[in-house]
Amino acid sequence: MQESEGTVKEVDRGIFTKDNPYGFLYDINHPVIGELYRRYKARRGLPSDKGISDAERRRFEWYISKLIDNGVLIVR
Repeated sequence: MQESEGTVKEVDRGIFTKDNPYGFLYDINHPVIGELYRRYKARRGLPSDKGISDAERRRFEWYISKLIDNGVLIVR
């Protein structure tokens, strides 16, 4: 899954979870992360009305990390 080339989005530090007991880094309740989460699930054919497995969540977190590393998401 890729963001459109040239699409850069600035996000605040609210994208990060605080003391997540499962070790997840990104808050899917944040508006930007939540939208990316919904799109991720749709593209992978995952049900929109259910959560995802821990393994699938780790893949989603890796995807978000790559967006940050590649400058598509800029955390301010």
